[in-house]
Amino acid sequence: MTSVASSNAQPLVSVIVPLYNSGRTLEKCLDAINSQSYRNIEVLLIDSSSTDSTRDISLKWCTRFPERFRYYNIQKKLQAAKRNFGAKVAHGEWLLTLDSDMYYSNTLVEESTKKVAKGYDAVGIPVKDIPPSRGYLAKCVFYSLHWQGSKTEQFPNFYKRSVYLALGGQDETIPYVEDKDFALKFRSAGYKLIPINSIGLHDQSVNLRWMVYKSSLFAIGEKVLAKKWSKQIVPVVNRTSIFYSLFQSMRKNVYYAPGVFLVFFIRLLAKFVSK
Repeated sequence: MTSVASSNAQPLVSVIVPLYNSGRTLEKCLDAINSQSYRNIEVLLIDSSSTDSTRDISLKWCTRFPERFRYYNIQKKLQAAKRNFGAKVAHGEWLLTLDSDMYYSNTLVEESTKKVAKGYDAVGIPVKDIPPSRGYLAKCVFYSLHWQGSKTEQFPNFYKRSVYLALGGQDETIPYVEDKDFALKFRSAGYKLIPINSIGLHDQSVNLRWMVYKSSLFAIGEKVLAKKWSKQIVPVVNRTSIFYSLFQSMRKNVYYAPGVFLVFFIRLLAKFVSK
């Protein structure tokens, strides 16, 4: 069988997708990846013993496209550890790190390769969160996080594998904000980043359980991040005042004010508990 890497003259791109109970969005995510106009890719699915349909969906895609999809199951559950593992087993010259609840246009990889061909070390892919279509509490969570609009932060997502490994990959001790830490490390090392036009859609499951879990991880991650970087570098990370955000959220979404207040109370409690 002809390997993916030798199938054409294009450089091989390794797409790394960390997984954990990703069954709700994984099918759509993988379909978007497999539909890329840039064909010379391999897809590395890095799981950590999911308990839903994630493994079955992953193996189905591996069976359908064995020359393109590979599935791994590791013990470490944080995203950074899965991405680092993927980088080690990858065969590609370039790495693209995507989350399993993100959907992209079929020109994403093609656009990225054209940008880096101009001399850049990495591409930043803007991401916008999809508002929940129903559920009072889900909307409260969303508005508490996005009173200024959906996030469009750009961190290195598509980069040379050699650069990723030279920087030591992502810090496996940092939960939730490991991409911010890697962006700081990337910029401080003097590497060049350029954004692209394609926008990823982030289809998060926003509910109270998600909010409590992510708030605790975010608080821990921010604490580690503050210790790791000097005051001159940390402000690059978005550290909007939680009280000011609360005021703006409640002012713009009066109907959701009680729920928004509950969400911010949970986030504030997480910050205190992590100290």
